[in-house]
Amino acid sequence: MSMSPLRLPHFGVDLASGGLVVLVLWLTVPTADNVLHFIQMGLALVALTGAVMRRRAPWVGFTLSVASTAIAWPLGLTVDPFLLAGLGLYSIARAKGNRAFSPFLLIFTLLVLGILAIAATPGLETSVRSALFSAIILTGSWAYGVHVRRGEKLTIEISALRERTRLARDVHDVLSHSLGMIGVRAGIAAHIHTMDEQALREILTEIESASREAIAELGFLLKEIRQDDPEDALSAPLDLLLRETAASAERAGIDVSMDAKDVNLLPVRVRMTVHRIVREAVTNVIRHSDATRCAVSVSADDDVVMLAVSDNGRGITLKAPEGHGLRGIRERIALLGGTIEIRNRGNEGLELHAQLPLDPRTRETLT
Repeated sequence: MSMSPLRLPHFGVDLASGGLVVLVLWLTVPTADNVLHFIQMGLALVALTGAVMRRRAPWVGFTLSVASTAIAWPLGLTVDPFLLAGLGLYSIARAKGNRAFSPFLLIFTLLVLGILAIAATPGLETSVRSALFSAIILTGSWAYGVHVRRGEKLTIEISALRERTRLARDVHDVLSHSLGMIGVRAGIAAHIHTMDEQALREILTEIESASREAIAELGFLLKEIRQDDPEDALSAPLDLLLRETAASAERAGIDVSMDAKDVNLLPVRVRMTVHRIVREAVTNVIRHSDATRCAVSVSADDDVVMLAVSDNGRGITLKAPEGHGLRGIRERIALLGGTIEIRNRGNEGLELHAQLPLDPRTRETLT
């Protein structure tokens, strides 16, 4: 059976550490004759084999190591305090252990080691001391294996939670803008009874365009989720996407000034973040601010991307809870190590200022 390349480093580590234990705690123990020496060598080889097998077959590896060490102890062929067996027990606990402290394991370990200590007399006091040390090794190996298992499970749970949060944020970003614009335009069409047929057709065309845009962006989002590669996630240059966002606000009756400089060569994750932050901020202006003007500014230098969105609307009340949109903006900026400042000017509107640092390895893309 061939060993995969990923297993080779682990195999080497186990072989080296196990070989060191055999060399120091087995082969340095003198034997009375050649027969015992050959038995010592054979048992040491079995124990070492068990240590090397612990990753692929933990139970087999542990059984080989603990059995060979238990046989060698009464014969005076080793002073190994079950270190090699402890490696196998650690692997078992890491794979299947749920409780850090197992009373059954402790009782079983003390019982077996007590019998071995008595069998290894003379020098009962030394044997008992070694047995207690071995019990500590084995129970500690089990407890540490359970601890590592719990840590790995917690890491997986945290990763899953972060992924769910990211998906919720992305879906909100994709849908809130288009659905918000559709709601505004549909509301206008529903409440203006004197609208002529041509104007109504224009609104319906805008609604159709917004719905198609939402479907297309959901497609990009699903593609990104499947392949975890954001390189194709932006379908157009960033400045064009920003101007399309501004156009959606203008169709809702808001005068938008857009200033975007040096943004198309930003790293792809920064471009995606800037696009979604601006889109969410403009969506909030359309849906909540009652503003007539909105200003968007995005610029970049060698070190940082600076972003600002402001409006002349009604601002936000101090007691109003922060919605999913602003929360999503904060999360996206925090993921890139950036900063955000929201200035509430009351009846004079709201200002959002953000800075996103650029990784030094990507600065050359701006030159």
